Amino acid sequence: METTEQTIDLCRWLCNSMFEQRKLAYKKRNISLTFYTQKKELPRVKKELPEFKQYTHKYCKMFASD
Repeated sequence: METTEQTIDLCRWLCNSMFEQRKLAYKKRNISLTFYTQKKELPRVKKELPEFKQYTHKYCKMFASD
C-alpha cells in the first residue's frame, strides 16, 4: 500500500519528467509538445514503470496536466 507521500512523489516525478521532455523537445528540435501529445505516452509509462501500474490513466493524467 502506497502512502500519500509516496503517491505525491510519483506524481511530482511524472510532472517534472514531462516538463523536462517539453523543454528538451523545444531546445533540441524546436518542436512544442503539449500535454495532449504526452498523455498518449501514459499507457507505455505504466507498462515500463511498475510504480505506476496501480494508478488509472485518469489519475496520472490529472496530475500530469497541472
